[in-house]
Amino acid sequence: TNAATGITPISAILNGVLDLDDDEACDVRFQWGKTEDYGNDTDWQAGFRAGDTFTQLINTLEPGTLYHFRTQARSSLGTVSGVDVAFWTLKPSVGKAYAFSRELHIKRSTDVLDMASIDADAITTLADCKGINLIEVPSSLTLTVEATYAAATQGIKVHVRTSLTGRALGTHTGADGALALTDAEAHFVADELIGLAIKNLTDGSSGAITDNTATGVTAVLVGGTNNDWDSGDAYVIEGAGYDTEDWDSFTPAFAAGSSIRQTKHYDVDPVYIKVLVENLD
Repeated sequence: TNAATGITPISAILNGVLDLDDDEACDVRFQWGKTEDYGNDTDWQAGFRAGDTFTQLINTLEPGTLYHFRTQARSSLGTVSGVDVAFWTLKPSVGKAYAFSRELHIKRSTDVLDMASIDADAITTLADCKGINLIEVPSSLTLTVEATYAAATQGIKVHVRTSLTGRALGTHTGADGALALTDAEAHFVADELIGLAIKNLTDGSSGAITDNTATGVTAVLVGGTNNDWDSGDAYVIEGAGYDTEDWDSFTPAFAAGSSIRQTKHYDVDPVYIKVLVENLD
């Protein structure tokens, strides 16, 4: 049994590795609960061998609560259990008065983005997934975005997006045996996830993302049981979680060489910042 990861106020990713002396294929699962009596079992996952790792996303947890879990493996020889591991879910973020404020300058006005470096209609990332922990109580973050665009005819648009986790979690809502993920509840930005890694938490496979739409992700999965997507399979994408509903778009009309400066307050802890500049030419 390995440590839990991806812990939020209401969910966590349980992790394990199969440590056996023989190479017989085994079924694996997790037992979890608020005590070492557990009381909850995940579904058995089949086809794992010695040295294989496996994971499972669990939801509907209570914030700020201690949970226990352990792995189990079964084969023709019987069922064995791993050691008990405990973790605390995060406490929910609450609004705080703006008694303290810190500025984060993502881009200063003295830095110029050359138009030649950004193709027409392209979006260039200035700050990707910056994690900011607000340690004062009460506290807030003042985010100031300053950007200058050289020789722009149409001008630029600055996008500021935030995430509480820095990752995207969800489930496949499409058909069984699909080679591409479909999540009808997702709000991805087209092509923005390319290059990030997606992991199928149900069958243990993962792969680099080669294409994505608002609700679909394409990646060649390897290292898992089936290396495809079945209905209900859980996934995680680290460096994602910034859906379109979080965009704050600033679109003033301005000419080449002019600059934009916008300020916004955040009182969550932590907050992940993604800032992008779009060429409107």
